[in-house]
Formats: sequence, structure tokens, C-alpha cells
Amino acid sequence: MMINPFGVTMKRNEMRKPKTIINYRDRVTQQEKNVDSRIVSTRPTHKVKGVEVIDGVEYYVLSV
Repeated sequence: MMINPFGVTMKRNEMRKPKTIINYRDRVTQQEKNVDSRIVSTRPTHKVKGVEVIDGVEYYVLSV
């Protein structure tokens, strides 16, 4: 047992917090739910507006 300066005795097992284990395998993301329910976004989220060349490297300019 430990005695703190305030005179209260505390056991070590009382100070520990129980671990919460999260099982990520059971979680389903929104994308997976949409595919399972056959709601699939057919519209692309970005469109290529153009190509910029900077120092000989091509970069795509996207619209949001």
C-alpha cells in the first residue's frame, strides 16, 4: 500500500484504469455501407482543369 501526503491510503489496483480494447474489424466505414447497400457515388469528386509544368515536372490542376 502507498500512503500519500494527505494521509489517504490507496491500493495500486485502485489507481489503474481498465484497458478499453477497440475492435476495428467489427467497425464498418461509411464507404463500405454505401457499397453494401448499392449506393455508389458515380460522380467524380474532382475534375482535371489543366496541366502545369514547373521545372520540367507536370502537375495536374484539379477543380473541387
